[in-house]
Amino acid sequence: MPCITSIIRCPSNDNGLALVPDFHSMDAIANYEIKLIWKGNTPVIEFIHYDVDGNIVNKETISR
Repeated sequence: MPCITSIIRCPSNDNGLALVPDFHSMDAIANYEIKLIWKGNTPVIEFIHYDVDGNIVNKETISR
């Protein structure tokens, strides 16, 4: 999978269209390197979930 800068580089050189989340391309939009053509209907919220195996040896360390 190409990195986000490679994906943004093509539309910034007038060579294409890319669907990229705005939080990945805010700098390029702010610097007028690319144009925002659709804002969407619902804001996207990125959640990070962590899961821990309950049978690990160092439970005390993790609970801190």
